[in-house]
Amino acid sequence: MRDTGYTGFLFRVLKEGFISPADNLVLLEPHPVQVPVSLINDVKFFDRFNQVKLERALSADALSEGIRKTLLKQYQSKTKNSWG
Repeated sequence: MRDTGYTGFLFRVLKEGFISPADNLVLLEPHPVQVPVSLINDVKFFDRFNQVKLERALSADALSEGIRKTLLKQYQSKTKNSWG
């Protein structure tokens, strides 16, 4: 999954209940920051110390606490990627 980037995403549950395969999932509103899953995957697995990408990723308040901690640690390390 890491190599292909097909890690997917989760929906946030706003109201508990039951759904069936025939039900539609509706995007109520896009997140204003528009941070794609592909960017999170990139800074988590490949371009791990790119400060610009990490800043953008960390601007998404919808990140899980675990991912946020990991990315914040990378950002605060001030380490550079081996290629630049």
